[in-house]
Amino acid sequence: MIRIAKKVTILLYTSAAAAFMFPAISASGEHMIKVREIEFRGLKYLAKNEIIRKIDVRADETGITLDNDALIKVLKGTAMIRDFTIARGGDRLLIHIVEKKPYAALAMRRGDRLLPFEVDEKFNVISRDIIYSRENPLIIIGQGDAVDGQLQKHVIRLCSLLKMVEKSDPGLFSQISELSFIDKSSIIVVLSRRKTRFELQPDMTGFNRLKHVTGYFDRISYYPDRLTISGKAAIMKP
Repeated sequence: MIRIAKKVTILLYTSAAAAFMFPAISASGEHMIKVREIEFRGLKYLAKNEIIRKIDVRADETGITLDNDALIKVLKGTAMIRDFTIARGGDRLLIHIVEKKPYAALAMRRGDRLLPFEVDEKFNVISRDIIYSRENPLIIIGQGDAVDGQLQKHVIRLCSLLKMVEKSDPGLFSQISELSFIDKSSIIVVLSRRKTRFELQPDMTGFNRLKHVTGYFDRISYYPDRLTISGKAAIMKP
């Protein structure tokens, strides 16, 4: 099963990319800090507990004590985080995070297991063992589709193709739930709420024909188990 994952006066830390926004103030002597409240802003994919549980945090009736150095280290080391700032105003700690947007959601098939991960627009892995982006369809790949940790060209092309589909036909894109490779030049597409496994070429022509074929089956309320879209023909297997 794949896990699918809401007045500041003193700045404690700014990452380099955000340094133009605030004057940098040294965090020396702030190894352990105590506040009454910790607020996270900017989180869309990550949950604040994913960050907090990785650092030394102690809470009692007088407030919350945490390791500021460890917090910075965790934020720097989280691949899903592009940028962040930590600021303190009185007894409140504000952590503003800019997340990376998952470009594609994938899962590698290894035996009877699926190992999920996500990549950014440069195809760097930004999450493992969990899928944060519910909006991206899942691309299932085999071990031969990634070599030395790098996705093969046909996988990258499919990821980019899906972005083209999303832009040109968001309605169709939103219905795509899963894709997998038959070989480098053909894929299987599964749409939400339909049992049919559509076999087609991974290009815009293939997805345009998929849209028309799906519309026909929607109108007659019938879906075969498998259908191959090849050229202008559609070969149905009940």
